[in-house]
Amino acid sequence: MELLRFLFKHFIRTIKSERGDIFGGGDSNVSDVTIPSWEADPYYKQSQDVLFPFSSDLLKGITPEYYKSIGETGSPEFEKMLGLTNRDITRSVSESLAKRGLGRGGLGASITSKAVADTTTKLRWNDFLRAITGKEFLLTAGSNIMSGVRSGALSNQQMLNQFALRKTELELKKAEMEDVAESSENSMWESLLKAGIKAAASIMSGGTAAPVIGALGAAGGMESGMGLNSWNASTIDTSGFSGFN
Repeated sequence: MELLRFLFKHFIRTIKSERGDIFGGGDSNVSDVTIPSWEADPYYKQSQDVLFPFSSDLLKGITPEYYKSIGETGSPEFEKMLGLTNRDITRSVSESLAKRGLGRGGLGASITSKAVADTTTKLRWNDFLRAITGKEFLLTAGSNIMSGVRSGALSNQQMLNQFALRKTELELKKAEMEDVAESSENSMWESLLKAGIKAAASIMSGGTAAPVIGALGAAGGMESGMGLNSWNASTIDTSGFSGFN
């Protein structure tokens, strides 16, 4: 048994040096592989958080202060422009009457009023049409933005689902490989123990150590060029053991 212990100890040392991956000492270890987690674009959530409420408000007719004049009639900007236009009309009529020597009597006031009224009516009608077109534009913009938000969300969710499925496949594959590696190691140890028992029986019955080496080599899966050649009686110091040829 002492000889068997000696041979087994040196054989395990050889296996570890030749096939360290089986014992967790190799360069490749499935359990060390880390499957990456989902990394979302940091700007995606920021843009979604801004665009969704903005487009939702536009569809409800709620317009930010900066864009209100697009869909409104009689905006402060329009009223200011209308006032400047009427002032120019009044000045123009007055200057024209003065050149003719008509002064500012009833005729001048009548001409001025008519010119201002005609211009005001025309401008307000155009402003109304512009506001209707502006509302249509805001509605279209809100719809397009909402469509983009929805498409982005669907695309992101699709990528996330695909990533989750692929990650699950990799995790299952990793677990399968770990199970295979563990099963292979357990099987090797079982074969080594069985071979050791047979070898011990051979030595105790008066046999030689050569069957021990052959049995252990076969059980460990050692092939030519993988350390088996070093396992022979001429390279192992067996001084002090009897029955070793």
